[in-house]
Amino acid sequence: MLSTPPAHGNRVAHDETFDRCDERYIRRGRELLDSAHEKLRLGMARLGMDEMVLGLRRLRNEDGECWRRFVEEHCRRHPITALLEEDPLTQRSLRKPRGYPGDPEMLDFIFGSGGLPPGTSDLGASIFSYTTDGPAPRSVRARAGMIAHIIDDISLQRPIRVLAVMGGHLWEAGLSEGVRGGRVEKYVAFDQDARTLASIDTAGYGDAVTTYQGTLRSLFRGKSVFRNFDIVYSGLADNLPDATASRFIGALFDALAPGGRLIVSNFTPELVDAGYMEAFMDWSLIYRTEEELAALAVELPADRIATLASYRDPYGNIAFLDIERGAVVISH
Repeated sequence: MLSTPPAHGNRVAHDETFDRCDERYIRRGRELLDSAHEKLRLGMARLGMDEMVLGLRRLRNEDGECWRRFVEEHCRRHPITALLEEDPLTQRSLRKPRGYPGDPEMLDFIFGSGGLPPGTSDLGASIFSYTTDGPAPRSVRARAGMIAHIIDDISLQRPIRVLAVMGGHLWEAGLSEGVRGGRVEKYVAFDQDARTLASIDTAGYGDAVTTYQGTLRSLFRGKSVFRNFDIVYSGLADNLPDATASRFIGALFDALAPGGRLIVSNFTPELVDAGYMEAFMDWSLIYRTEEELAALAVELPADRIATLASYRDPYGNIAFLDIERGAVVISH
């Protein structure tokens, strides 16, 4: 249905309301950035980052429309951006050398395997120490540990097959005793990024780990066919709108063997550093609660689901949807 244009008087009233919001809101936002900038300039990195991250989060929660205007027109034009880009993590996310934020090399920084690039300033190193130990990175590391634990627990019972979909550099495999101990007979990394897969091929995870290049489109169309995996997992859902995410979950569920487990993760709306990520890392996600994530599985056939659970990581920033596929019952 097409809506009729508002009357001229209503449009003026709306603009005036936005202008009042804009004037107050933008002034407070710029004062926040000015204050944090001065602290960073004086070498008080942690104090300045704390003030900014918490302040940006409050602004983001207060008014979504004003927030978008503030980010687009003010944040990255502020002098603080030049200081924040001395942090390799922030710089890589903002500049996107691979075309998207959160690329595997950037996440290597979070896992401690990237190291500081040569020439990083003292201030950049201080900010890097702060950003790589923020709420989101802590939960990313926790997520990898949780999935590795699930792999290890199930592989103690029997040899298993694991499928990781758009899983970066497969950090879970590096944490898994089951992978190192040869209890995982097959571990497939499915990703569209050839450079990511090449890194996995040379990471030394063992012969069980193989790579497969493909896209979501090929996965949906059945051209990338995966079947009979004991564990399938992905953290891609918070990059996908509801309809696509629901279809994605369905495709992953189809890859499970009877009795297999699907684990899908999604950042939650309470993430404290969401404002900083959007304002200065140009990294926007679709945040979901456990209930919202579980709702994406509503199209799965109920008679094929043995159990469905949702929970969060220990820090409360990532929600998990954990589905066990029912075993096949053969009637006589």
